[in-house]
Amino acid sequence: MSETPEHLVILAGTGDLVPEVSEAAREHAKRVSILSLVARDDLGPVEHGSLEDLPGVLAKLAALAPTHVCAVGALHISHTQRMDIADASDGARDASDLAGSANVMGLATKLGFALVGAHQIAPELLAGNGLIAGPENSLPLHGAAAAAIEAARNAGRLDLGQAVVWVGGRVVAAEDISGTSGLLVRIERYSDEGLLPSPEIAPRLMAKALKPGQPAVLDMPAIGPDTIDQAAAAGVTAIVLEAARCLIIQRKVVAERAERLGIAILGVTADE
Repeated sequence: MSETPEHLVILAGTGDLVPEVSEAAREHAKRVSILSLVARDDLGPVEHGSLEDLPGVLAKLAALAPTHVCAVGALHISHTQRMDIADASDGARDASDLAGSANVMGLATKLGFALVGAHQIAPELLAGNGLIAGPENSLPLHGAAAAAIEAARNAGRLDLGQAVVWVGGRVVAAEDISGTSGLLVRIERYSDEGLLPSPEIAPRLMAKALKPGQPAVLDMPAIGPDTIDQAAAAGVTAIVLEAARCLIIQRKVVAERAERLGIAILGVTADE
């Protein structure tokens, strides 16, 4: 980060990204506090809150008086909670992810702190260009990786999820509210039902990209070790990530698992 935060508060959700970013934050901020929005006991001393009580969360944020806030980890945000955030930010009462991101940005401005992304605190988590992990012989051919990333961005333009699965020159499934895990479970089922050609005939690519218009400081796409296991079960042969706009959690473990399971991980820069 170009600016050293005086007091960084991490709003913690679920997942292994949270401890990685928390550890990095202590090297980048003068003071770090954690406000966990889910039950977890692996982060040391933390404040606890719940989006079921948004006024209580905002009161705890006010008491902590952060200069910067970083939201890290997965959260299930109900329709009611989305509307509560919209009302608190004086924003649009719209349940879409893009409107929700805009409302969170507006709420940060209203409360007087700056939002920062996990990638700004721990840039080493970002996907780079080219082969990141896994065997070269699993790399997609003939521009399929770039086409799959563009397809993921198109899904984002429709405010679906951040990922698609690309087989034989077309999208066969897109991420929805069930997330990447739900997407891969569907692909495994489609494969079992004979709806997809075998990976040996038509390689299966999963592509993840930031939604166009989505602030990079909120909900940046990510993969971790569990993603590799689920992708392998679904017969995915390569994972294509939008370079500089996707995070890799537990990078060493991901690389080892991708190599063992024969899945290439590739970073591609998307056309704007």
